[in-house]
Amino acid sequence: MKKAFSIFTAFILLFELTYAAAPVECKASYVAGSIGISINTRGTLQVGEEALIFLYRGNRYEIPYEQITQLQYSKKKKAFDNISLKPDPPGISLRTITKYDTFSSKLSAFEIVMMVLTAVALIIAVTVAASTSGKYRYLNVVYEEDGKIGRATFKIKTDDLQKILLTLSSKSGIDILER
Repeated sequence: MKKAFSIFTAFILLFELTYAAAPVECKASYVAGSIGISINTRGTLQVGEEALIFLYRGNRYEIPYEQITQLQYSKKKKAFDNISLKPDPPGISLRTITKYDTFSSKLSAFEIVMMVLTAVALIIAVTVAASTSGKYRYLNVVYEEDGKIGRATFKIKTDDLQKILLTLSSKSGIDILER
């Protein structure tokens, strides 16, 4: 009995050492940020020993953990866009005002058919968007490189996100925020 217990214990320790040494990785797409990579580039996101690594098209981009200042994830990519909505500068108007008199004439058969087709297309678009919204999550990495703030947003399958987040949080020492 002692021999079986010691073999079982050795097997568990060996498995843990092998699992800890193997890098955690998943398929991902770079979808936004300040890295010099084309948007929607597919590759592999790897949580290495010293850095978060994005492998793509035979290239490698590393973000060292000591440079990472913030980690966030969200269901929506737009949660990370920092676009400020400033009013038009003085003297310049980029707005267009169009007035329609919708009740002055009767609708033709063509216009009615076009309205119905538009409504059907809108319903289909909303249905497709709702069915695909749960498949992916977005991981946003904010880091400081050479005194400048950098960002990288990766699209990851929801199934892979949990293992990436746990390992990334423990290796980087940074809490991951949900947006």
